[in-house]
Amino acid sequence: MPPFARPAVVVAACLAVLASFASLVASGLGGLLVAPLDFTAFRCGGLLVAAGQDPYRVVPLRPCEAAALLQVGRQLTPHLVVPTPLPPYSLLPFALFGPLQPPLPSEIWAFVLLLALVVTCLLLRPAVRGPFVLLALPLVAADFLASLVVGQLIPIEIALIAAALWSLRSGRYVGAGLAAAGSMLEPNIGLPVCIALALWEPRSRWALGISLGAVGALSLVPGGPHLDIEYITRVLPEEALTEGLDAGKQFGLSAQLALAGVSTPISMLCGGLSYVLMIVLGVRTGRQLARKFDEPSFALATPPAFALIGGPYVHIHQVAAVLPLALLLYGRVEHLRALLLVTIVLLGMPWQTIAELTLYQPLPPQHLIRAEHLMDLVDDEDAPAAGVWGMWVAVGGHTTSGSAVSVVEKTPTWLGLLSLLLVALRAVHARAPERRRLRTRTEPFEHAASP
Repeated sequence: MPPFARPAVVVAACLAVLASFASLVASGLGGLLVAPLDFTAFRCGGLLVAAGQDPYRVVPLRPCEAAALLQVGRQLTPHLVVPTPLPPYSLLPFALFGPLQPPLPSEIWAFVLLLALVVTCLLLRPAVRGPFVLLALPLVAADFLASLVVGQLIPIEIALIAAALWSLRSGRYVGAGLAAAGSMLEPNIGLPVCIALALWEPRSRWALGISLGAVGALSLVPGGPHLDIEYITRVLPEEALTEGLDAGKQFGLSAQLALAGVSTPISMLCGGLSYVLMIVLGVRTGRQLARKFDEPSFALATPPAFALIGGPYVHIHQVAAVLPLALLLYGRVEHLRALLLVTIVLLGMPWQTIAELTLYQPLPPQHLIRAEHLMDLVDDEDAPAAGVWGMWVAVGGHTTSGSAVSVVEKTPTWLGLLSLLLVALRAVHARAPERRRLRTRTEPFEHAASP
């Protein structure tokens, strides 16, 4: 396929997928763009951070979200507040949407996500040994669609990781450091990337260090360090305790242990430990794969993928971050190619998103009234938004199709994650196409030749 035709292929695939899924949603395609809840929360969080206010409290976050929805003819359910589980530096750029009136900000955001997807496909293409369609289609569904329907920012996160991969394999070490630092937009995904780059590529360390310092300084500009302190000491633990243990939505280990009856402290501890251990395994395996196949991209693609297998906090839209590793392995592991192709299909289709779009039923009025009455007793305008969201879920105000259906819709993705882990570990011990000299621990990666 000619290089100039690739962006058009990605855009065409996005439009086809959107049209297909919009036909399954009662509100149509416009409903996906008008007021996605997560984007509304991020926009409000950015406006509040820029104004020196606290984006992690029920007030002022809830009034901002309610006003934004009212402007597009929608009403926020009483007692509902969608938390903003991102650090201040990640929220601040959303303040750029402040002067625009809804629904224009969310419509622009949809095109930003589409642009990020195109960039990801073009940057990953040189490292992927396979047809461009194999690269584009899984990313269109898992990366773009799953984030678009809720207004998430994962396509930008994956584009930054792809930029770090492309820069590293091209010998642009400053660019790799800048892009890796940018991937801290989603800290639980970006952190493994930064660790791997700092360990295995000394020529990127100074750029990575300066960039991370700049990212940290960005959080201090509007209102000082108090928001950063609150985010680390209160928001993250609250998110782990509420959303992290929501087995109806989460793919992480903590939520599944809690669903099985394990105590909350043990569930959270196991999830946190698994995250750390999988980062260590991912950093080590990524370096081994990079040296084995003479492809530095593995060093940065493997750690975030492994970190999302288990862990304390994994949403369906974040699963797309494992696809770069799966796509890199395709064409390099001949004896496992069939299994890897099935794995890409399992991971490239956001099964939970599809189930929610097609099977979701609004709560019966009497159920909603009961939930609102219970919230009248516990709602606190000065409380952390994540905590009130957790109460709302606990009283049954936010649900999809029941726990049995929830497990079924997650199963294909779990199978894909476990299969990818197996293939990656087997690939380390598989026979390489040709033997190459192994580098020492301190020797940096040499950039690979373009295929």
